[in-house]
Order: sequence, then C-alpha cells, then structure tokens
Amino acid sequence: MSALKAIFYLCSISALVSITDLSLTKCAALVFIIYLVTGGWQYLLVVCLTLPRDAMSLCRFLTARLFMCQQKSRNATVPQLFQKNVRKHPSKIMFYHESKNWTFKEIDELSNRIGNCFLELGFHPGEEIALLMESRPEFVAIWLGLAKVGIVAALINSHQRQKSLLHSITIVNCKALIFENSFISVVQEIVPELNQQRSLQYFCYGNYDPTIVSAKPLHDLITESSPETPSYINKGNFTDRLYYIYTSGTTGLPKAAIIKHCRYLWMGSALKFMLNLKDDEIIYTTIPLYHLAGGTVGTCQCVVFGNSMAIRHKFSASNFWKDCIKWNCTAAQYIGEVCRYLLAQPENPADHSHKVRVIFGNGLRPGIWKEFKNRFRIRQIGEFYGSTEGNANITVAMGNAPFDFTKFLKDMRQTLPSFSIPVFLRIVNNVDSTSTYKLSKSKYQKEGFDPQIVQDPLYYLNSVEKTYSPLDANAFRKIISGEVKL
Repeated sequence: MSALKAIFYLCSISALVSITDLSLTKCAALVFIIYLVTGGWQYLLVVCLTLPRDAMSLCRFLTARLFMCQQKSRNATVPQLFQKNVRKHPSKIMFYHESKNWTFKEIDELSNRIGNCFLELGFHPGEEIALLMESRPEFVAIWLGLAKVGIVAALINSHQRQKSLLHSITIVNCKALIFENSFISVVQEIVPELNQQRSLQYFCYGNYDPTIVSAKPLHDLITESSPETPSYINKGNFTDRLYYIYTSGTTGLPKAAIIKHCRYLWMGSALKFMLNLKDDEIIYTTIPLYHLAGGTVGTCQCVVFGNSMAIRHKFSASNFWKDCIKWNCTAAQYIGEVCRYLLAQPENPADHSHKVRVIFGNGLRPGIWKEFKNRFRIRQIGEFYGSTEGNANITVAMGNAPFDFTKFLKDMRQTLPSFSIPVFLRIVNNVDSTSTYKLSKSKYQKEGFDPQIVQDPLYYLNSVEKTYSPLDANAFRKIISGEVKL
C-alpha cells in the first residue's frame, strides 16, 4: 500500500468519526471493508502468502548479522576461525579432489609450512605474492598459509596470458610469483618483460625444468619448513586484506579487488545462513577458485564453517552429477550457463540418483528454472549476484552542492591504493552496462580524453595544485607535449 493510499484511508476514518455517530472501531472496520472490496484484498493476500517467507528470511539475515558482530567484536580473522575447525575435527575430509582426499589437519599443516617458509625467505606481513594455479586443494592451502603470516595473495585468473597476466602481477606490486608447473610456458612468455619492470622471485609448485624459468622449487622448500602454526596468526585484524581477486578483463585490463577478512566472512556467512546450509554438507564446485563465487563464497563454507568440498578443476556437463554421486555431495555451485549445459545433456539415471538438495550461484535463467528444478529434483535453488564492487547497500543523499575535487582526491588517497586513483575524469550522466551488469567502457576507451572529441566535462589530476583541474584544449596540448607532467 502506498503512503498516499494510507493517508487517504486514515483521513476517511477521521471524517466518518466526525460526521457520524459511529465509534472509531466501527469506522475503521467500515473503511477496511471498503478497502478490501475495492481491490485491497489482493495486496492483503500477497502479504499473507509471503509473510512466512519474509519472516524466515529476516530471521536468517539477522543470524548472519549476529555472526558478523561476534567476529568483529573478537577481531577474528579467517586463519583463526580455520584453526578452530582444525581443533574441532582434524580428521574430517576438507577437500575431495581427483583421487585424493585432504583432511583439515593436512591442509592446516601444508598452510603452516607455506607461511613459515615465506617468513624464512624474508617476506614480510603486508607484502603481496601472486598465485597462478588451477583449482585444487593446494590453491586454498597456499593463500591460507600466506594469510597466516599476513602476506596478501593475488589470485590470478589462470586463463590470463601475456599482457593481462603481466598487468595483474604488477598492478598490486607483487614481490613474488607462485605458479603451478603446468603454467611454466605461460610464465616463460612474460619473464623478460616482467624482469625489466621489477625484481621478482619465482616459485614453482611441482616438478619443472629450471632451464625454462629460473624458479625455486616450492615443494622442496616447504618440506623443510615447520608444520607448526605461525605465531603471527594472532596478530591479524578483522579488517586486514586477505587476498586480491580480479575482474574478468572483458572491458579492459583486469582490475584488482580487495577481499578483506571481514568481507570474506560476510559473503560466506550470508550464503550459509540465508540458505540454511548444514554443518555436514559436502559442496561440489567446478567454479575456478580464483573466482569470487568459488574462491570466496564456496571455500568459506569449508575454511570457516567446517564443511567439506569436492573440487573439479574444469567443468564437465557429462560428469557433473556423476561426481556428485561419487562424493555424496548434498550441495553444488553453478554460474553462468552451467545449468543450461546440464539441461542440454541427454537424460541419465544420474540426473536424480544424487543427494544434492540445494544448488546456489548466479546466472540461472527464469525460462529454465522450473525445468531444471524438476528434472534434477533439486529442492532449493539459491540465486544471488556476488558483485565484488557492488553498491546496492549504500545510500546517496540528494543535492546539488558544488563538487569538491580536492576533498574527493584526499578521500581516495585515504581509501584506495595509489594504482586505483584515476588520472583523468570524465563526467557523464549514465554509462551503459553489459548483460552481466558490468560497465560497458569500450566506447570511452576508444574516445580517450581529447576535449576536441569528447563533449562531456573532462578533468585531469594536477600534480602541482594537488586537485583535479579542467582538461581543456590548452591543458591537453601541454600534457601531450610533456610540458605538464602527470
């Protein structure tokens, strides 16, 4: 019911009381009957039908908020919460992968060796190390081990090559690169240019030929390190950086997004409590672990909440349900067109021989929702949009006050890393978006910042005046000629 309608009915009740001898209760009842007869019953029916669902959702949301408040008050970090699970059930399977199972204790010891190893090699808390690896349990163990000693991992998209890969490593000032041996030829392509830009240490996980890339054997190094928990684990903070993930690069070069401990916990806990995931769930994922959905929302259920996860490093429509049966999975993740690919497969007894009761992710189209649910007998589907840089939870005050560029720059320097501060600004009324709700920036990239081409207001970062100055034809000419340094 709109506010205007509510005011109208209240005024009607007041008018009836004043012009008739009816009591307030009778007048209210009469107006309510009129409201129902004139179509209000439809709204009331919707309220009654959705109230149980909304009440349940509110309860689960408040549970998630309570969990976050507790972790904030304890200044908890992801490694600290993981240690609780290790102490609680060290022998429980944490990861199923190919033919090997990894217990919580095994992942804990491997991550401890990783953290201790890099401390011994001279790395310090707060530094960044890039990680290029396929989805496998060691992927989680490595970033978790680095996090235990305060080192921030940059989770590189394993499909990146050459320019985009080089950009991802250098944009966050990585001091080292850890790569799986299957990527040695990929790394070889960028080593010459990478070495020209900075001094970087290379670590290869698995057997490799050192004549191809001069790297240190990570597997040998960690076997010599202590499996004991690093003492630094108690020095981290709730709001510290945990790792970086990257945008896909479909509208330009990949951009690094910071995932803090608190953000990792919020994303994972929101999913757990809103979908009411149980502590004994076995979750199946084919989503890359460098991706937000698989690497944050998915792994949080294991690292923080003690669930088990079955990992397949590459999606296979024909083996999806067979894998779920093999590992007794009760939950599964999807993304994009995964559900459509599964529906396109010929019907198979495995379609409904599995134990999966809930499947969650984003990208399930409304047109195939019911067909997917009925064919595969899924009781619950959780569709969400895991926006890394989403702003749906902010409020913006309306107003037309003059924009303070000096304060804007100061605020950015306090909250953003230096590489994220824009040199040029273009003021537009709106920006088109892609089908996945990402900004469509190709047109703007082609136009550049030439004021003779672009009609929108342009500004550049004036290093002398420490603010953004209007970019007119004269200023543009000086920048191009090198007279003005950026």
